[in-house]
Amino acid sequence: MSTDTLTLTDSWRARWQQRRDRWLTNPRFREAAARFVGTRPVARQRASELFDLVAGFVYSQWLAACVELDLFERLARGPLTARMLAQEGRLPDTAALRLLEAAVSLKLVQTRGQDASGQTLYGLGPLGAAMVGNEAVLAMVRHHHTLYRDLADPLALLRRERGGELARYWAYAEEAAPGQLPAGQTSPYSALMSASQPLVAGQ
Repeated sequence: MSTDTLTLTDSWRARWQQRRDRWLTNPRFREAAARFVGTRPVARQRASELFDLVAGFVYSQWLAACVELDLFERLARGPLTARMLAQEGRLPDTAALRLLEAAVSLKLVQTRGQDASGQTLYGLGPLGAAMVGNEAVLAMVRHHHTLYRDLADPLALLRRERGGELARYWAYAEEAAPGQLPAGQTSPYSALMSASQPLVAGQ
């Protein structure tokens, strides 16, 4: 293929993308696409994908709460009601129910009928079952809190060349002699790597 053909193709693609951008940024076009039967499935899929981007941080926080409560290990021993989880996890009943329903929406947990008193029972969902005994993923989730503190202000994180919670967690990375750092500064990262490397290598 000649250089001229490539140039023409790139030029055509650029014009098409600019036209597409004008359509997609037009509220009237978006409303029409959401109503028209031919484009409605695509519009709904894009809306769902955008919502997932907006809500992604919330999803990971629910996952972190499940891990901190050892919820998946508890459910591996048998289904629980929200009241039972509240008692075991020292939560208000309403908070336990909210956590379980959020986990159901993320396929971490699923409903399992009702107990003798009519309370909904919750058991492991397909993704929650994969978390049981999975020390590599559990270690990564427990590490989230460190990253979240930096992400509270993402622009500040991008503008800062170094420093912050992650820099302290990865203390050895900027040290000329990392082997001389006190064990207390490197042991959390070493534990994370020890748990996660087999998973990363396997994938």
